[in-house]
Amino acid sequence: MFHSLCKAFSVIPEVHILTVEPGVQKPMHQLDSLKRALAQCDATLLVAPEWDGILLRLTQLAESMHKRLLCSPSAAIAISSNKQVCYDRWRQMGLPTPRTFLWHKEVHKTPSFDLSPPLVLKPNCGAGGESTEKVNDIESLDSLVVGNKGFLLQEYIEGEALSVSCLVRDGEVIPITLNRQFMEENGFSCDSVQVLKNDAREAELFALAQAACLAVPHLRGLVGIDLVYGDDGPVLMEINARVTLAFPAMCPEMQSNVVRFLLS
Repeated sequence: MFHSLCKAFSVIPEVHILTVEPGVQKPMHQLDSLKRALAQCDATLLVAPEWDGILLRLTQLAESMHKRLLCSPSAAIAISSNKQVCYDRWRQMGLPTPRTFLWHKEVHKTPSFDLSPPLVLKPNCGAGGESTEKVNDIESLDSLVVGNKGFLLQEYIEGEALSVSCLVRDGEVIPITLNRQFMEENGFSCDSVQVLKNDAREAELFALAQAACLAVPHLRGLVGIDLVYGDDGPVLMEINARVTLAFPAMCPEMQSNVVRFLLS
């Protein structure tokens, strides 16, 4: 994804790229490198995971340095990275979501929810399937929950993992691709993505993605909506206010259109 973004931006003559590549430095050194890079840039596109508030904090850093964002501001990320808040907003809009309960290990000593296994246990603020587990036995919950962070328990939805990539600006949502997600063995982490063409469900899922995005004010840039298409139709799972694995799967022309939209 990182290299696909660099390549797409590099073909625009008036754009000069300065990057802080992930995974090559210790976190503290990465932060120092990012600060130095931001000081030299007019605009920034931040790509980072939501867990532990990483994306939110980096975005707030760029905002504190008064940099133009080519992605969503912290006001949007604070909402989109909180899954429970998103589910509540989607339900208020009448959009399909899995039944979900917020679970705190230290508060909920005894399960008191109207759900039966199999269930999904996931961090309320997380990304990439990190610390997400399928629960087949309620008694195993305590052993699966690590620390005192808020976790979500939700009904397990069987179906096809899909996503919709959208371009968002000033309350306008433009769906651009419907994508199939190929999941890793655990069933919750996306390994790769395929852009689907001429899929009969496209109009339905584009409309659902538009509505899902409109539930989060201030979204901007490339946004991904994750969903599962089950026997009863589509169910919204997550919203990613950042570039996702769908970007490298797009054709070069689409990638070029995306980065030009971000710059406009």
